[in-house]
Amino acid sequence: MTESYTALMQQNEQSAKDKRRRLKEVLETSVSAYNGKILQYYGDDALSIFNSAIDGVNCAVEIQQTLQQEPKVEVRIGIHTGDISIEDETIYGDGVNLASRIESLAVPGSVLFQKSV
Repeated sequence: MTESYTALMQQNEQSAKDKRRRLKEVLETSVSAYNGKILQYYGDDALSIFNSAIDGVNCAVEIQQTLQQEPKVEVRIGIHTGDISIEDETIYGDGVNLASRIESLAVPGSVLFQKSV
């Protein structure tokens, strides 16, 4: 979520919990529908993987469109193609780092991706 989950909790705990629950439901439904997999949740963020960049982009667009409906949840989505490593349930690598950096540059409600995508 664009506003930190901690800040939302301080303002209105129930609203923050509702938004986080809605985000998780939309992510799980959309990622599954586009043949993706959620690898990990990081508080109010998530890391997903797709076999196809096209599926990843289409999924991201659907997520943003769905989350613009009430109750609205503003998120930024960054997409990167690259290798990742998974070791003892820890996910790391340039693919993760670059996707995170791309996401941080996105504006709320947008999907930002690298040129090769």
